[in-house]
Amino acid sequence: MILQGVAEAVATPVPRPPAIAVVRPEEELPDTDGKPMADNSWQAITMHYAGTALAIHFRGRGFVATDLLVYYLQDGDRESVAPDVMVVLGVDGSPRRSYSIRDEGGRAPDFVLEVVSNSTQERDAKKKRTTYAELGVREYFRYSPVSRRMAGMGGHRLVGEVLWEDQWQALPRLGRERIRSAVLGLELRVREQDTGGGFRELRFFDPIAGEDLRTHEESERDREESERARREERQGRIRAERGREEERQGRIQAEHAREEERQSRIRAEREIARLRAVLEHLPGAGARDVPIDGK
Repeated sequence: MILQGVAEAVATPVPRPPAIAVVRPEEELPDTDGKPMADNSWQAITMHYAGTALAIHFRGRGFVATDLLVYYLQDGDRESVAPDVMVVLGVDGSPRRSYSIRDEGGRAPDFVLEVVSNSTQERDAKKKRTTYAELGVREYFRYSPVSRRMAGMGGHRLVGEVLWEDQWQALPRLGRERIRSAVLGLELRVREQDTGGGFRELRFFDPIAGEDLRTHEESERDREESERARREERQGRIRAERGREEERQGRIQAEHAREEERQSRIRAEREIARLRAVLEHLPGAGARDVPIDGK
């Protein structure tokens, strides 16, 4: 029954209520917990990609943030947690200093991604996992950029769970490092290629568009590469056209040369004929006695 429930949760995720207008209090909550955003470059690269690509994809449909403090009430006190990447669907997507679940109409993040490192693996696998379940986070993904030997990862770089009846249940795998997020309508995929230092890149794949989500920088780079390819193709066509024109001019010149040679032969033959005619009319001489053409 649990597996059936997980399958149902993946196939038909529980819809969020319609977005509501929220009046945020003027209370200034701390917007930093004093901890570094990332332990290493691989974490920073992943968080930048995920946050930017998801923000573009869900523009106008929700709120996306990286390393933003999420405030919640526990035993009457304000507590906070800072997901590496989170998505809240159906809320205002404008920037925030922090995110207060109470002040956002009770909306907890729908999707959370933690980028696991040596210093965060225990906290991500235990404390944060428990906190996210208590908050009602619908899907919780963990990703290890450089190692499969992380706490709670089961020998995988990517782990995805869905909250079902207040318990985390593993999302089914489409491949060894490929899991579908029903909440996002996207697939999370870890590329096999090692880009250096053991780093395997995480990408969000849109099955409808048939391609990975891209950041602004990647889209601009793709545009520049496409433009460069078009310029090179255009230059190639120009060079090819010039080559064809040079070949055509070469054929014309060769034809002119052949015509000049033919006209020269005609002129030479006429001159020989003229000289023979002259010699035939000379007294005591015959054309056959004079070697006009050297024979």
